[in-house]
Amino acid sequence: MMERGMQSAFTRWGGDARNGTFSLRADGANLEWTSQEAPVVPGMTYRFSVFAKGCLGSGASVSLQVYWLDERGDPLTKAPRVLDLAGAGELPGWSELAGFAEVPPEAVAAEVRIAAEGFLRGDQVLFDDASMRLLWPSTADM
Repeated sequence: MMERGMQSAFTRWGGDARNGTFSLRADGANLEWTSQEAPVVPGMTYRFSVFAKGCLGSGASVSLQVYWLDERGDPLTKAPRVLDLAGAGELPGWSELAGFAEVPPEAVAAEVRIAAEGFLRGDQVLFDDASMRLLWPSTADM
């Protein structure tokens, strides 16, 4: 993940990764997120995914989101598109959050976010192996 979008409740975490040495840990209150921007091809469909595991209490959730960005880097909408969501108690082992999305004609980039909301003391989730993959051919052409 790029440091640019990283918020305070996320930290690099060693010793418990799905692959490699490090994962990303979320443990805080309110809405916290980390993001990365990537160029996209308008009209094409992408698959987004991230693996997560941890302890989510009542009211806590984690989600995989995308904002489509215009040529100035501004979001096309006020709210992100939520691709997948997991709530309380749903992440006992490494579980994949994933979704598909077609790029709008005005978009030149995607800001992909991993968000954690409503965390209380003791809530903790690890994230690893985030990816964004162009589907070829686009599902829009099928």
